[in-house]
Formats: sequence, C-alpha cells, structure tokens
Amino acid sequence: MYCLLTVNNEPSAVNCQQLEISQIFIMSDSQTWYIVKRPEGQCEIVPSEETTDKEAPDVTERWGPFNSQQDAIARRVGLIRSGKCQPV
Repeated sequence: MYCLLTVNNEPSAVNCQQLEISQIFIMSDSQTWYIVKRPEGQCEIVPSEETTDKEAPDVTERWGPFNSQQDAIARRVGLIRSGKCQPV
C-alpha cells in the first residue's frame, strides 16, 4: 500500500507500511491557504495561520481553505477575471 504525500509542494508516493505513526500525524498536518480581500479591493493569498480572526477589520471577504498555494493562485486568477478582486 502506498501513501501520497506532499513534500516541499511536490507529490511523492511512499510505502505506507514503512511510516511510523508519528510521521503520519506530522504529514497529515498540512498547510492550507486562504484568499483574503482587503478594503482596497486587492486579494492576497495567505497561510491559514494568518487568517485565524474571521472578523479582522482589514479583510472584507475570504475564500478557502485551499489545499495548496497553487490552488489558491488559480482561484485568485478566477476572482480577478470575474471582477471580484483587483490585480496587485
């Protein structure tokens, strides 16, 4: 049985039976990303740790979570094209 992991944003298959329990827990704690819209209309991609306050005064809208920064970038492009965000 193989597990699919992301290491340095690169997918990697490893033998699950060779992993220790502590390794599995560490690997399952993956980074998520959000898109936050600032009052000026521009949208930023930020890690989940920076978006803990859902009522932050400098955030007018928020999208996410996204599993990768690349997914968040693709979504941000769509938000810009639809007029919901201004380009930086």
